[in-house]
Amino acid sequence: MYNLSMNISFYTNFGILTCAFADLEANIRIFISNLVFGDSEIIASAFLDNSQFSNNIKILKKISRQYWNEQKIFGEILKRMEKLRSTRNLFIHGHWDPFTFGKGNGKARVLDLKTSFNSDEDERTWNHGEVHEFSEDDFQSILTEINSLVEELQQLWQLIGDDEPLLCKKPGGVTVCSKPIEFTINLKESAAEDILNQIFITPKDSDGRD
Repeated sequence: MYNLSMNISFYTNFGILTCAFADLEANIRIFISNLVFGDSEIIASAFLDNSQFSNNIKILKKISRQYWNEQKIFGEILKRMEKLRSTRNLFIHGHWDPFTFGKGNGKARVLDLKTSFNSDEDERTWNHGEVHEFSEDDFQSILTEINSLVEELQQLWQLIGDDEPLLCKKPGGVTVCSKPIEFTINLKESAAEDILNQIFITPKDSDGRD
């Protein structure tokens, strides 16, 4: 059971890191959206709304191949994102216990709910519920890395995108697409004939004959 007075130190730090991961993912999405789709936000949403962190890393890797001068910068950023991915997944999907976090050299524990598989010629091994521990210093290191990646994404955008900053805190907007209007004209038969006669005038000979 949870309550709001539980290990304030742990949950404060955990909450900040969770928000930081969300900020990183938002910056990645907006980077891809602006670079690939420009102002076409509706089309961007069709491709990116359900994209995962790992998928966006793959998309960035593919995009980077067309930027010869900046590909090394892309590569370093992507390598660090990939390294951070498993930690991010623990924050989103892991089962956390504050344990002794905030007490001296205390640490929090997280149970990784996924099952990993390894095999060789003689043995196959499934690892269930691997436990990881994180200290307050570990949390600070993760936060520093996230902030650094966000800043470097911003700098990379300045190089290849636009002089304007890559903003993920811009106010929301609304796109409206109106249904096309169909016009119909209902005329009495005599009125319709008059209009047709005005439009399609049959030329006459000089003597007045049709």
